[in-house]
Formats: sequence, C-alpha cells, structure tokens
Amino acid sequence: MSQLYVGVYNWVLIETFTVLWMVVEAAVSLGAGVLARSALLVAFGIDSVIELVSGAILLWPTP
Repeated sequence: MSQLYVGVYNWVLIETFTVLWMVVEAAVSLGAGVLARSALLVAFGIDSVIELVSGAILLWPTP
C-alpha cells in the first residue's frame, strides 16, 4: 500500500469523525439554546452548522 494512499485514507477518517462530531455539537447547542432561550448557544449552534458545511465540502467527492 502506498504512503499517499495511507495518508489520504487517514485524512478521510479524521475528517469524517470531525463532521460527525460537528453534527452532534450543532444539534446539542441549538437544542439547548432554544430550550434555554439563549442567544449565545443558538449562535454557537449556527457557527457549528457553518463549520459542518465547510467540513462536508472537503469530503465531497471530486470528479
């Protein structure tokens, strides 16, 4: 197995974990922010969604 393949595989695993973590982070912070009526928590959740989109773009398959 080539060194490049191993590096790309590891990057994809790390990025996948990061995206999954941001899904949980966004859901928890948005839910808690709405329940607590906290603008700060809702803003943090929106920021997490923006980070989630950017991470998902990195994982999008290229032609």
